[in-house]
Amino acid sequence: MVTIDTIRRRYGVHICRRCINEEYHLQLNPENCIYDCYYPRKCPRCGKIGNIVTGFRLSGKAKQLFLSPLGGKGPSE
Repeated sequence: MVTIDTIRRRYGVHICRRCINEEYHLQLNPENCIYDCYYPRKCPRCGKIGNIVTGFRLSGKAKQLFLSPLGGKGPSE
């Protein structure tokens, strides 16, 4: 399962939901994530303005375990 610590170890910082969905083949919706603050910031991975994810709600964790095509596993490194 993808955790925030996994993302921080890989990128050094938190990234946006779009990048998490793209990188880990997930389908997280905004309500599945916990965000850093109420205003968008620049994502360090893609450079676009977006909300930076700092955690996952229970629904987001469930999607990672049961609905992701990789079974919640991250990309091979």
